[in-house]
Amino acid sequence: MAPKAATNRSELHIYNIVHSLTHSAKEWGDRRYLPHRKWGLFGWLLIGVIAVLVFLTKCLKHCCSPLSYLQEGYWSQYRSSEAKLFARTAEVHSKILAANNVKQFFGFVALNKEEKELVEEFPVEGVQPSPQWNAITGVYIYRENKGFPLYSRLHKWAKGVEGNGPGPDGQEMVFLAT
Repeated sequence: MAPKAATNRSELHIYNIVHSLTHSAKEWGDRRYLPHRKWGLFGWLLIGVIAVLVFLTKCLKHCCSPLSYLQEGYWSQYRSSEAKLFARTAEVHSKILAANNVKQFFGFVALNKEEKELVEEFPVEGVQPSPQWNAITGVYIYRENKGFPLYSRLHKWAKGVEGNGPGPDGQEMVFLAT
């Protein structure tokens, strides 16, 4: 059916609507929605690739770990406990140190009852020197010393183990951290 010549824009618009409705749904869908289908497929492929990578990472972490499942759970619990205790202790230490510094500057310090008890109970003379902070901060890789595990840099420092690299007394074991 050949269209007659459209006389104005509205007739041309109506013709385009009728023409698109009279063609098959397949032809109409292929022309207008093919780019949307490609992006949808790309999105699902991206989600699938990410899911596979996450699964493989989880599997490789357990396969490459020198720790057993239970020991890794213990290590995770230890690090969590150490971090909480360190944060609480650092908060108290910094309050006491600040109170001592304010008292030294002003000659007195205004503390509430709980803070006064802390200052009296825990005498703090200063801060830790930079080498000690450097020894306990940074990225930690699982290490052993004479067959015993060192669960963190703080644990390693507390045990008096020197050095950061593998040596005759320390065996370095690398794996994907949790």
